[in-house]
Amino acid sequence: MRHLPFLASFAFAAATLGQSPAAPTPKPDPDEVRTANGTLVARLVREPHDPNAHLATSKVYHHVYAPDGRLLTKGLGGTFPHHRGLFVGWNKTTFGGTQHDFWHCGHGETQQFRGFASDEQKPGPRWHVA
Repeated sequence: MRHLPFLASFAFAAATLGQSPAAPTPKPDPDEVRTANGTLVARLVREPHDPNAHLATSKVYHHVYAPDGRLLTKGLGGTFPHHRGLFVGWNKTTFGGTQHDFWHCGHGETQQFRGFASDEQKPGPRWHVA
C-alpha cells in the first residue's frame, strides 16, 4: 500500500503522456452576437472606408442570421444596395448648413465605426460609437 500513491501518479503520467495541452478558450468575437448556447444571431460589418470602394465600405451594419445559420440579410448589391442588413441611417441630416444623407451614402457620406461605448468587463449591453 505504501507504493499506491506512486503507482497512481505513474499511471496518470502515462495516461496523459503524448496528449497535447488543452487549447485555450477562444475569446468571444466582439463583432458577433450569440445566444447563450452559442448560436450566431448577428455579425457586425465594419470595413474601414475606402474612397476607391465607397459604395462597399460606406456603411456600418449587422448581418442577421436565422436559428439554422442561414444569412437573412443580403449585404451589398441588389435593387437597393443601401439595404444591407440592420443599420442606422438618417437621410436628412443637417450640419453646418449642409444636408447629408447617411441612409444612402450616395454623395460621399460615410458611416464609420469608432468603437464600443461600454467596457467589455462591465455587464450589460454594448453600444456602438459612431
